[in-house]
Amino acid sequence: MMLPSESPPKLPDQYEILQRLGEGAVGIVFKARDRNANRQVAIKVLKQGASSQTFLRFRREFRAGSSFYHPHAAQVIELNVHEGTPYLIMEYVKGEALDSIIQRDGSLSPEDTLRIMKPVCAALDKAHGAGIVHRDLKPSNIMVQPDHTGKVLDFGIAKILDAGVTKLTQTGQVFGTPLYMSPEQIRAEKVDTRCDTYSLGAIMYQCLSGRPPHQADTPYAVMMKRLEEAPPFFSSLDKSVPPALELIVFKCLEIEPDKRYKNAGELLKDLDRVLGETNADDASSKTTSKTESSQIHKNPLNSLVAGLRAALTRVRGSSN
Repeated sequence: MMLPSESPPKLPDQYEILQRLGEGAVGIVFKARDRNANRQVAIKVLKQGASSQTFLRFRREFRAGSSFYHPHAAQVIELNVHEGTPYLIMEYVKGEALDSIIQRDGSLSPEDTLRIMKPVCAALDKAHGAGIVHRDLKPSNIMVQPDHTGKVLDFGIAKILDAGVTKLTQTGQVFGTPLYMSPEQIRAEKVDTRCDTYSLGAIMYQCLSGRPPHQADTPYAVMMKRLEEAPPFFSSLDKSVPPALELIVFKCLEIEPDKRYKNAGELLKDLDRVLGETNADDASSKTTSKTESSQIHKNPLNSLVAGLRAALTRVRGSSN
């Protein structure tokens, strides 16, 4: 809703401003009606007094968001300027931001987490295939739609993996959100698709546990923890998570990029397998009970996770 003291942005008569949706580092987002197309859209207007560097970031969002299409990534439709004001026309996505859901409901079930995050991974797989790295994945940039599937928003600081793009990460600037950014982003190093798989793991961790992977009193302390520590196991937080899914999340959260999934496509394949095993287990449990040994025989990842937990526990103990 627009506040009485706010004046709507100057835009072509084609667009009727309906509501202010939010504000980010680059611009202010409004819900509007496109009179010509008779549809609702989201319009991001560049903030007044923005620097030329900010406009380049604004233009990069258009280039990144319009360079590929996936039904679970919000479309970027048009970049234009009206009376000196740059603006982006984007798809309006109905639903509720994932961060609001977590704040209200706490942790989500593994089934709900997979239903939200698998489409997000599929959209990122398409982006990665087009040479796009999001670099700022976080729950507030994921909209949970009425069908309970996730949709990715905001490619505002996306990096395009080609020789022609300005290499912002090589200037020592840090881009991203401290709770979800990868260790290489914290170190202001060159990034690739693996920084997105780290952030996807951080989001899944918060969905399943109700808290971010690392917690501290300040953003700086959070970032330092991320460079040095693995997050707590779900069992230590009294959360029941299938061992295979826990292994996937912790692989995403490896400090060293070479130990993570290379891209969202690799991650998606493992999530598909876990979902299939979960469904199979649910169906079988209705007709027969399973012993612990038969569970491990069916899913050898259970024993692998147990070994991983033991190894990490030994490493943590030796470092204390």
